[in-house]
Amino acid sequence: MVKDFTEIKTHIVFNALLLCGLSILLIMAFYFQLAYKELPCPLCLLQRLCFIALGCIALLNIIHGPRPSHYGLMLLTTLIGLAISVRQILLHIKPGDPGYGSPVLGIHFYTWGAILFFIVAIFIGIGLLLEHIRTNDISKSKARNLTIIGKVIATLFLVLIVLNLIAVLFECGFYQCPDNPTQYLWQT
Repeated sequence: MVKDFTEIKTHIVFNALLLCGLSILLIMAFYFQLAYKELPCPLCLLQRLCFIALGCIALLNIIHGPRPSHYGLMLLTTLIGLAISVRQILLHIKPGDPGYGSPVLGIHFYTWGAILFFIVAIFIGIGLLLEHIRTNDISKSKARNLTIIGKVIATLFLVLIVLNLIAVLFECGFYQCPDNPTQYLWQT
């Protein structure tokens, strides 16, 4: 019984770290979008959506306990995000192509996205190796009450989701986003 609680606690910490990392990533994306006028292209928005989906699944693991289906969904989301990132890299791989947006530490956001999706895939693999997820024991566990820190992290992440939705609405309105956006469709 103690071992099961410790294993579940390890997964909660593991998923909380992932959620914190994804929140920091979304904050950085917003910072560059607002401070440097780096409007995300449609592929960038899809990558953000995959990062948001990963955070939502991590939140599921924290609240309802780890399940193999959650980690399978995480892995599929990560692979979709990686494919989108690689697609964007391939669009700008031609010599002389300046890429889309300003590079950060010499690397464009979409390349950072590919690197981060790859790291998350490794992170998920390690998470699956940390414990033999016993579906019977874990699926019977009740929903957990989040600690104060957990509630703050979850609330921050949910606020970031809402801010992303508002930003996309300002950038694209109810239409398809332009391939190379230069300004917000709805400017104040």
